[in-house]
Order: sequence, then structure tokens, then C-alpha cells
Amino acid sequence: TYDLDSGSKRRLFEDFVHSMLADGVDVDILLVPLNPVTYEKSLDENIPLAEIEEYILGFCTENGIEVSGSYLAENENATMGDFYDGLHFVPMRIAKLVERFGGGE
Repeated sequence: TYDLDSGSKRRLFEDFVHSMLADGVDVDILLVPLNPVTYEKSLDENIPLAEIEEYILGFCTENGIEVSGSYLAENENATMGDFYDGLHFVPMRIAKLVERFGGGE
């Protein structure tokens, strides 16, 4: 998703999602928080995660797509203990994000 700041990548993403919707696929988007250290490093590397997340949320709102989660750990009340390494959210916390979709179905 980090390349969604470029127009061509956004068009590919949108075309892919629209294709799935046209085929009757129920599309949900899961934004899994990044370890706070990794998130900060991405900012240092000029990866615009907040803008990408804002774009995804807007796109999903316009297309009736349910979204759960956030790239920013603090938006999910996550602490360093919720990550099992420098990047990955623990499975139990991911499961809680997934449960938000349609009551966990």
C-alpha cells in the first residue's frame, strides 16, 4: 500500500477493487497498525502513511467498503507489547480488528 501515493498505483488499486465489486465480491479493507518505531521510520523515509490511509478511507467511503484498523498504532490503542517484532501486530490484536467486520463473520 505504500505506493498508493502515486497516481498510477492508485488507479491499479481502484480498478482491482472495482473489478472485485463488479464480480459480486464483498470487499473489506484491513489496515493493520505498524510498530510505532517502524511508523516513525517510514515518516523519516518520506512514506506518507497518513495521507495514504486518508486516501484509502475516502475511497472506501465513496464505494461502500468497510474498513477496520489504522496504520497508526495509537489510533488502535496499541502499545509496543502488541507487536511481536519491529513490524508485525500480534495475531490476537489482528483478530480483534477483523471481528469488527460485520460482527466477525
